[in-house]
Amino acid sequence: MNKEQYINYLKSRNFTDDLINNSIKDVLVFESVLNRENLSLNDLTNNNVQKYIDHLIENRMNSLSTLIALGRYFYAIGLDELYIYFTSLLGGIGVYDNIKKRVKELAGEEVSTSIFTDLNIPPLGSSPVKYLPVTEELMKRMKSNLSTRIYQKALAGNNHEILAESFYEYKEIFKKSGNIDEFLKNHHGRSIKTLTQYCQEGKIWFEQKITPEVIEFVSNNQEILSGVRKGNYIYVSKIPYQPAQYLYETNEKNKRYLACHCPLARESIMSDSKSMDYEWCYCSAGFEKFMFDIIFEEDTEVEVLESVLRGDLRCRFAIKIPGRYLTLISSKAV
Repeated sequence: MNKEQYINYLKSRNFTDDLINNSIKDVLVFESVLNRENLSLNDLTNNNVQKYIDHLIENRMNSLSTLIALGRYFYAIGLDELYIYFTSLLGGIGVYDNIKKRVKELAGEEVSTSIFTDLNIPPLGSSPVKYLPVTEELMKRMKSNLSTRIYQKALAGNNHEILAESFYEYKEIFKKSGNIDEFLKNHHGRSIKTLTQYCQEGKIWFEQKITPEVIEFVSNNQEILSGVRKGNYIYVSKIPYQPAQYLYETNEKNKRYLACHCPLARESIMSDSKSMDYEWCYCSAGFEKFMFDIIFEEDTEVEVLESVLRGDLRCRFAIKIPGRYLTLISSKAV
């Protein structure tokens, strides 16, 4: 175990001694299993990691703290691909529950209960493959019990529970700017600056490995990590989940898979027998619009324009600008 390197990382995050000690214990247990199987860290694949997590699930040891401890360890010692795999295992936490809450708010408890009863959600840490039939079934139930407007609105919430405070700084910048187009242009510049810093430091940005080519790709499209206003809408394109590989992939199916962020649905892209309703991407739309919800101080309307689940090579959304903000559109803008 690269104990010193891991401890230094955890201390840099100001974690308590108890949390550090527990995290080390979790990693030591994991490495003891590797040793019994004559595996080293350099031998590890996603399949090896999933096999271990399946063992934890079987023995009811798949706590969130243990999984996070392992994910942090891979991040700290630079095993980027394994860290990214862990983000796919944990990225869907709370999404089903939060959609259930949204349905309850919009359609009532009885409807919500009928949709979510016996949905058979896999245990924490399960392979993304196991979530696909659950998500498919959920979409079928929602479309059978709710109007189009309601199920799209239910999906397009803050289902990943992003903290509103994360965007307060941008809200203040927007207020001082007083101009939507100027804000979007400058926000894109800030995003590129952040990516450049992560690239120079060789760090993973959220789940993305940033290369000079990725920076150029984002720089050439203001819709990515910001938005472009046309008329009364802001158009946003999602950065690919694995952008460095996405840029060089020539097979369309593989490219769509590399673009998709959703651990609850992306496996459908590689399946010859499974298909996922593209309107599930309203959940992703809710993620993308949340910054604008905070900036505009209301639940904005959004539409899915393109989706990799439908066969497109990217996910793209249109976010409607609330009427009271249309006066902030630049008079010089088209």
